[in-house]
Formats: sequence, structure tokens, C-alpha cells
Amino acid sequence: MCVLWHTAVAGEEKRSADRKKSQLAGRCGTCCIEYGDYLLDDLREKEVSDMVHVEEKLCIGCGQCEQDCFPQAISIKNGKARWIGACMECGHCVAVCPMGAVSMDGAYDMTEVLPYDAQQCTVSPKNLLYAMKCHRSIRQYQCKAVEQEKLERIVEAGRYTPTASNRQDVHFVVVQKELEQIKALIWEGIDRLIQFNAIPQYQRLLQSLQKKKQSVPSKDALFFDAPVLVVLTCSSPWNGQLAARSMELMAQAEGLGTLQRIYSKWTEP
Repeated sequence: MCVLWHTAVAGEEKRSADRKKSQLAGRCGTCCIEYGDYLLDDLREKEVSDMVHVEEKLCIGCGQCEQDCFPQAISIKNGKARWIGACMECGHCVAVCPMGAVSMDGAYDMTEVLPYDAQQCTVSPKNLLYAMKCHRSIRQYQCKAVEQEKLERIVEAGRYTPTASNRQDVHFVVVQKELEQIKALIWEGIDRLIQFNAIPQYQRLLQSLQKKKQSVPSKDALFFDAPVLVVLTCSSPWNGQLAARSMELMAQAEGLGTLQRIYSKWTEP
């Protein structure tokens, strides 16, 4: 499986209120597929009550949510939790509430919020470290399709990867059935990038890949005949790399090999 991720880091951009609302309405837990970028300022124009709900009958005013809230968006008033500021949708309040009084129906699909299970969450440190030491970038692949359920778990691993300030700005595109057509389009795009020197920092690399492709068409130095292509795009370079690494580990657990290719480009708004 070839994991190709691209960052398009935009400069400062003045967002309209309509765009902010549409992005916020599109968020669903840690799902980032087809969802826009995110800043805390975006939330200042949205009613907090639309996102977070506290069941007063269950709330015992213990203050754990208040202590764990990094942006200080929650406070205990008159013995009950109250939302007083911008929420970054991290979900910590839901996780730490001992009574299950907090929910985030307006921001999360609560069916995806799992209760903590110590046994399920335990991974052998020895086995994990051994697997990480054995990890290799793969450049030789079997001509076999990857099962849909495995791909879904790999994407889930990327979706649930933490992002800086909970931006959740990573988008995922998985290609398997029409991979050859997509690869042809990508190579056409590479030819144009080289022609116009569109990404100077990658010009020599792209020229080298193109030369190898032209000299020996059967040897693809970009995709290495991987049966699946996963493209990640994001506005924050570190978030893409974090998600890609989580997906690599999940792929390894599924018995699959991966190769990560990283390209980044600054774009103007």
C-alpha cells in the first residue's frame, strides 16, 4: 500500500461566517474525510449549546471536566457544569465525566465515542516495540487486492489520530479499483509540474522519477506497483505525518506493507 500525502499550507485567510458555519456543521467526531480545516476562532461564532450538552440531573459538580478543559470553556457554577467559552471539541469532558452527564451530539457522533476498557486498551510494550523495530518501507508488492474491511480499519486509524489544536484537517482518499487510471493522471500532472518548475524544491526528484519511468516503463519508482494508493491532504504538515504513521502501524497489524511518500507545498489564499 502506497501512502502519499501532500500538505497545502495556506497563508492567513479571512473566512466568511457562512464558510465557518458550513465547516462546523460538517464535523463528525474525529472523522476528517471531506471536512475542512479548523481554528478555535471559528467556534466563537457558534452557539456552544449546539455542540455540548450537560444532563443536569446526572451532573454532580465534581469539577473534573473543568480541570481537564484546556481552553477553559467549562466551569462549575451553582454545583453544575456550565459552558462559558470557545470549545475545541476535544471530547475530554465526555471522557472524564464519572456520571456520563456530558455529551457532544452537536460535534460528535456519540455512537463512535467508546467507553474506556483497560483490557482492550492494553498493548504489550514488548510486542509494540518489536513491531516498530521490524517496520520497513516496502518497495515490492504482491499483486493482490486488499480487503475492504482492512482498508476501513486503516483509515479509521488515521481518522482517530490526534491533531494539533484538534484541527482535524486531514483528508483521506483511498484508490484501489481504478488505480491505473489515477496513476496515469498523476504522471501527467508530474510532467506538467516539471515543465513549469511548479515546485522547485522537488524539481530534481520529479525529473529523476520521470526519467526512470521513461527508460523502463515497467519499473515504477513512485508507486512500486502497490495495489492500493492512499492520498492524505492537510493544511498542517505535522498532522499528515502523524495520521500516516498511525495508518502504517495499523497496516502492519493487518499484515500489510506500506511505503510513505511525502510532498509539501505552500499555497497562497
